[in-house]
Amino acid sequence: MQHGLAYGLLAWLPVLQERRRNAAVLVVLVAALGVVLEFGQLYSPGRSFDTHDMIADFAGIMVGAVTGLCLRPWVSPAVN
Repeated sequence: MQHGLAYGLLAWLPVLQERRRNAAVLVVLVAALGVVLEFGQLYSPGRSFDTHDMIADFAGIMVGAVTGLCLRPWVSPAVN
């Protein structure tokens, strides 16, 4: 739940305000961040690697990006 909310917000904000190409690149980078951080937990004591966390990250990213695209015309109509 927390992963989905955090990554959803990380995807939602750039989709609302950035140009489409920049927003797409940033959404891909957010997804890459989720994967890298999850693999980084393999080397962090007390933390564990979990593919379910990555799935939650990607689900949050998709929900955030789609929500941002739907709200974009009202929030920032001048952005292409």
